[in-house]
Amino acid sequence: MSDDVYMLVDDDGSPLGMVDMDRIETAGVRLAFEMAAACADVDAVDQVVSDTITRVGVDEFGYVAGSALAILVKQILAPTLVVTDRMGLDLRTMLRNIANGENSGGE
Repeated sequence: MSDDVYMLVDDDGSPLGMVDMDRIETAGVRLAFEMAAACADVDAVDQVVSDTITRVGVDEFGYVAGSALAILVKQILAPTLVVTDRMGLDLRTMLRNIANGENSGGE
């Protein structure tokens, strides 16, 4: 176990469990990049998620998935959008529109 182990407590301060942040971050990096590598194959992405749940357990998966999401956005999507911006493809507006519940224009 690493030095980055934290105790989770409920609203009353009663212990709920322990979280090893190094383990979560390492599993999050793996999940993010495995999903990105498999993104063209929906079944492969589902298998990556299933394998990750099996490996880390259902109790930790939410934390791992949250870590993976941040990594996907910061380390994969952001640099990709820099490239698409330079190519003159405005994907950012489409993403904002979808986030705002608007039609992306692609349908």
